[in-house]
Amino acid sequence: MFVIEQPAMALNDTRGTTTVNMQINRTIQPEEGVTDILQKVVVAAKGTTDGKLKSLVLECHGQPGQLIMGAGIDRSLVDRFSMLVVNKKPLVETIYLRSCLVARIDGPGSMSDGNLFCSAIAKNAKCTVVASTAIQSQRSYKKSQGESLPYGMLDEFEGTVLFYGPEGNVWHSFTNPAMSFWSSNE
Repeated sequence: MFVIEQPAMALNDTRGTTTVNMQINRTIQPEEGVTDILQKVVVAAKGTTDGKLKSLVLECHGQPGQLIMGAGIDRSLVDRFSMLVVNKKPLVETIYLRSCLVARIDGPGSMSDGNLFCSAIAKNAKCTVVASTAIQSQRSYKKSQGESLPYGMLDEFEGTVLFYGPEGNVWHSFTNPAMSFWSSNE
């Protein structure tokens, strides 16, 4: 586990396997659209002392190039993340996509190109985006058992983790050796 810088907001989809617990928490219902979801982030960010969030965590199921959050978010909708920029200033410093496979490239250049998806979110939100190419596991703190992650903490990412900069470029990556394509049945 690692500490998430506050103020932070967690968006927890009702279909997820765990609950992330930050300073600001929001449960996302399956019928909510991306514009409504992001508008709630804008309001929360503007309501903090500094008028922005250090971190935003999206906890939901995922597929290559898609977040299964609310009604769903794919590359055709990532332009909506520009709502997180007001007067040319980003309202969020880092977005953590805690979702399976979201950064994986299943079809280069297609809607299942997770690299293009994550890059576009970073460019539109003008912030860092952190995402993995692997299946994510939650071995403890399971929602089905009524538990949530400890306040301000996020479980380590499995597999190859990519850090996208505000220009959409990958500026850092690492592979968690305990859970990678090279050492498991990912």
